[in-house]
Amino acid sequence: VNEIYTLPGSMPSNVSELKLSNIKSAFPNPAKTIITLPYVLENEQTSMIRIYKLNGQLVDSKQIDSNFDKILLNVETYQPGIYIYEYNGISKKFIVN
Repeated sequence: VNEIYTLPGSMPSNVSELKLSNIKSAFPNPAKTIITLPYVLENEQTSMIRIYKLNGQLVDSKQIDSNFDKILLNVETYQPGIYIYEYNGISKKFIVN
């Protein structure tokens, strides 16, 4: 079992540039109620998607798998601000109004 640890802003060597270009941005962005968070996983892969406040505080986490390419996240209880979602060393920002 290989474990990969990354620092914010770094990318594991197994994440290709092509894969990053295939990842769409969160929408609607900004959001008030429900936001769609797209992701890309290899066949039969599972992972965790983690939601952080901009200050690094973990807000939520959900298990994801390759059967889908996005999750719908209810952000009605989130405080307005900028958030980051991260999985497998890939991170993207979204805004809650």
